[in-house]
Amino acid sequence: MLEQIDNWLKDVKRKYAFGLAIFMALASIEVKKKYGDFFKEGDTEDVEPNDPRFPMLINKVTAIYNIVRANPDKYAEALSKIGAPIIRTNDQVKQIIALNEERETLQAKISELEDLDEDKAAEIDNLQEEIEDKDKTIDELKEQLKTQGVKVMEGKDLPKTIKSKYDRVKDIVPLMAAIHAELKDTSITDEQRKAKAAELCRLDDERRTLWDDIDAYLNEYNSVLTEENKFRYSEDPVIRGTQIANRMVRLKENIRRNQEAAERHKASNKPNLEQKALEKVSQMQVELDELTVMINETK
Repeated sequence: MLEQIDNWLKDVKRKYAFGLAIFMALASIEVKKKYGDFFKEGDTEDVEPNDPRFPMLINKVTAIYNIVRANPDKYAEALSKIGAPIIRTNDQVKQIIALNEERETLQAKISELEDLDEDKAAEIDNLQEEIEDKDKTIDELKEQLKTQGVKVMEGKDLPKTIKSKYDRVKDIVPLMAAIHAELKDTSITDEQRKAKAAELCRLDDERRTLWDDIDAYLNEYNSVLTEENKFRYSEDPVIRGTQIANRMVRLKENIRRNQEAAERHKASNKPNLEQKALEKVSQMQVELDELTVMINETK
């Protein structure tokens, strides 16, 4: 495999994807944290030689080659993995989320069986084995993320300032659920309904803004939370319109700030930071476009 790396470095028609596979298999966690997302962004199959990522990747692979050549036995296992398909971080996180949900369902079934008077030991053992299999798969996925330089976190692992935002989100969810229930009460007055709707929209905007801050932290430190953020807009047309309008205002402001950040990073010759800012702009623009369509459909 060392010979293949050497051949790739010498080949003027080298393929970006293979160089990326070398980088992901052999670069240190710290280096992958710094450059991994930048190198993996977008299409990695047909990258042109004039793409700014390409010469940077060649430099990194050259450094890796020199290190590995000095001690090939140490990197034997990693060398054997070169050429394996690169799984997107997002796919792995989705798998972990799905497995955790399946695990919770199985655990709930075990609790139900334990509450029965009948002897359900055999069924419980089978369910417990299923849970153990899912735990093993989850651990394997987390290890894959770790080798890509991605840190898998839970809410308790977040730093104090970000955890306070995370905890506030957890507090907001039941509050919003309670207001939704109160709005279904036909006995409340129009004024009460209006006040509750306004409070619901305020909490919805706060929750989305807090998650924006949490996501920004996770992106900056190449970390993930293995839980899904399920945002839904109200079925009430008036509340729904206000929620969407508030979110669009917030998105436009965040897009503007990240575009300005990208320009600053470009002027400072910091391509990876520029790329991250532009990625955020792209993601937020997609959401903004979707909301624009939703608003237009209601007119």
